[in-house]
Amino acid sequence: MKTRIVSAALACALAVSLTAPACAARVGDTGPRPAMGTVRPAVSASTSLDFAQLAGKIQANNPNVQAMQDSLKAAKAMDFDDAIDELEDAIDDLKASMKDMTTGAEQALANASAALGSTLAGITDANKYAESIADITSGIAGVSSASAALVYGQAQKQSLQSTLDQMEDQLDDLEDQARDYKKTLEDTEHQIDNGIRQIVAGAESLYVSILSTELQLDALTDTQTATGRTMEELSLRQSLGQISALTYAQAQQGQQTLDANVTGLRNTIVSLKGTLQGLLGETPTGTVTLSLPSLPTAADLSGVVYATDLAKARDKSYALYSAERAVEDADQDRSDAHGDYGRNSYQYRMAQHSYEAALDQRSAAQQSFELSFQTLYQALAPAQAALAAAENALQYQEKTYAAAQLKYAQGNLSANALADAKDTLTTAERTVTSAQLDLFSAWHSYRNAVEYGLVSTQS
Repeated sequence: MKTRIVSAALACALAVSLTAPACAARVGDTGPRPAMGTVRPAVSASTSLDFAQLAGKIQANNPNVQAMQDSLKAAKAMDFDDAIDELEDAIDDLKASMKDMTTGAEQALANASAALGSTLAGITDANKYAESIADITSGIAGVSSASAALVYGQAQKQSLQSTLDQMEDQLDDLEDQARDYKKTLEDTEHQIDNGIRQIVAGAESLYVSILSTELQLDALTDTQTATGRTMEELSLRQSLGQISALTYAQAQQGQQTLDANVTGLRNTIVSLKGTLQGLLGETPTGTVTLSLPSLPTAADLSGVVYATDLAKARDKSYALYSAERAVEDADQDRSDAHGDYGRNSYQYRMAQHSYEAALDQRSAAQQSFELSFQTLYQALAPAQAALAAAENALQYQEKTYAAAQLKYAQGNLSANALADAKDTLTTAERTVTSAQLDLFSAWHSYRNAVEYGLVSTQS
């Protein structure tokens, strides 16, 4: 358990960075850091924006993305290798010192014993013994002194052995922490990458929603214009006594409601654009102009291979990665419980059930992922068909409007009728644009699933 302390601390610190709101946007990582308490100014607002710019601007300017990336950089700065190398060197030095404590004494004892043995071997009679008594006494003293030195060295070595054992345990623990830290760092990197992609996907979805809302505003504005023409006609008819004042007043009330709806929708678009600019780390003016994104080509759509793309999406999915990690952790906990408490312990039984639950959750995550991916895939064909139908309808309305123009030129059609025909054509054009956005959304959602493992229906 203690080997996971550093990893758990890292996970907690980075989790805070993923959830804590940022105060202001900034540009990239270059330049000096502001002083504590200083608020970074937002990036100047774009006047126009292309869909393809979103990911790059968010990576460079979004304050939450920057916070995630900075936290990851700080975590990667932790270097267990240096700490492990230093501890290994200390262990080697201690082993060498312990060896030196007895090596010299052992050699001294061997030398003294050899000298005494040589002296004793040279004694052949009592006279020789008497002559060698001083050498014998000196030899015995040398052996005794060397023996005492060896005993002292062995005692010192034994006392240091516990220190060596502790240092080796610390090394094992540090190596375990390094492995856990590396795993946690890998998990966190996946989490941050997924978090950034979610922010990008949210901005992309908002971008398309704004374009769709602008189409609604255009339609409502056209209705407002057509209503204006109708009100002019009703005003004339009311002055001629063909309709009552009450009928005209009711029409005016409807026009006022329509005007209020137009104003409300305009304000909504300004608010949505401001939100989008905030995601980009820009000053939220709400006045940016968005261009239509490029549609997928026929080659793009015909190149879709479901099985291959599903395999790629699985490999990129953070949800599946997380579920797999949960199984690995539960399996490790089960193994630890078996080793620490035994197979018949309640701790092991609990760990076994947790492992089985992790397996079930992984299966559920895989099933949910595949169903969501299938939904994204199945949305492509209807979107293509809807666009084709809208384009055919537009061609028909173009011909109808051309005929109306001819009738108007011949004096067989009123100006209001011609304007109505033009409105119908414009509506058909807008329907095509809306169908194009729907196809793009379906395609982009599918590609987000394949390339990043995001299986939400967001664009």
